[in-house]
Amino acid sequence: MIPPMYEKNILEQNVCWGDFSLLEIFDWQSQVEINPLHLKKLKISNEEKYPFYGQATINNGIITHCELQESVLNNVDGKPTILIHSNNQNTIYLETPFYLKDGHGATSVLQSNSLNKLNALFIMTSIKKVISERFSYNAKATKIGLKNTIVKLPVLSDGSLNYHYMETYIIQIQKNYIKSLENNRSILLRTYLTAAELSKYDLNDNDREVLALKPLWNEFTLSDLFDNIQQGARLKKLDQLEGNLPFVMAGTTNTGIVKFVGNKEIRRFPKNSITVDIFGNVFYRAYEYGAGDDTGVYWSEKITFSKEVMLYFCTALEVALRGKFSYGKKLRSSQSHSIKLKLPITSNGLLDLQYMESYIKAKQKFSIANVVCELDLEIGATKCIVYSKTDM
Repeated sequence: MIPPMYEKNILEQNVCWGDFSLLEIFDWQSQVEINPLHLKKLKISNEEKYPFYGQATINNGIITHCELQESVLNNVDGKPTILIHSNNQNTIYLETPFYLKDGHGATSVLQSNSLNKLNALFIMTSIKKVISERFSYNAKATKIGLKNTIVKLPVLSDGSLNYHYMETYIIQIQKNYIKSLENNRSILLRTYLTAAELSKYDLNDNDREVLALKPLWNEFTLSDLFDNIQQGARLKKLDQLEGNLPFVMAGTTNTGIVKFVGNKEIRRFPKNSITVDIFGNVFYRAYEYGAGDDTGVYWSEKITFSKEVMLYFCTALEVALRGKFSYGKKLRSSQSHSIKLKLPITSNGLLDLQYMESYIKAKQKFSIANVVCELDLEIGATKCIVYSKTDM
């Protein structure tokens, strides 16, 4: 195990560096290459499939996995190995037997008795830094060119390679990365819960019941829902003064907010309202704002709808407007009064506000749970990759 203090300070330690040619560090291995047209005749029945590498950057250079005759298998003992492709300088680490696509010796196969997963990651980074600047498709990384390539690596007092430093450095980088993923998870979770005004995201029995419920439906026009349906006013770009009031115009970038303005004469639209631009883009606004003449504003003064109900209206409105408006057919608020939304109702035909509110809260929890699940899968997969085949 690595001493805690050494591990903690490894990224800040001063280290001596030395110049090494790749030929000093690695032994170049002979290789067997395969013409892809011969894969069928080389195929055998075997429980073990090995990667078939080509000169590609997608999927780490793996074209497929094959069961082929042992005579065309490279690295039969599964030693730690680095592959460097001459055409694209793609650098790969592996610890398995493998097959290699015919490239007229265009792939270098490097091994060393001191090589392992951790120090390989350090050395490969140093190699990539040099060869990405030195070679290109028109100046390929040939075996001769690679053997004479000089890289800088940490050394001990006697000038030999400091493998321990390299391994410890990579371990700390990996731990820092995993810690950053876990910190991001916590930050995102707090942000989502705060935005949704929730204390937790676990679905309770009531949430599940609401999500499973099939409500009654009826149609309502926008004028049935909102006693205020108005269009914003034009404010030329040159006339816009810097300030703190969000100014909304048509578009989806930054939810339509193009600038924060300070014009005193501009009308302030109330929070807890909905904007619909000329293209039919719908957004809920939980803050005061100004709006351009390409944006309609919808709100109610007689009935105070909750944020969740307004979000439900937004979704229903998006469904009603989908694909109907464009630059050639613009939507104006004065033309929208009779647009119908399909909404849930109670048994006596009234808007089921309780259902809509509960449904949105349950969907918010469900969405947050999905995000957390994705983050947990990413963290788990990263730990699996980082901690595999090491003694950490």
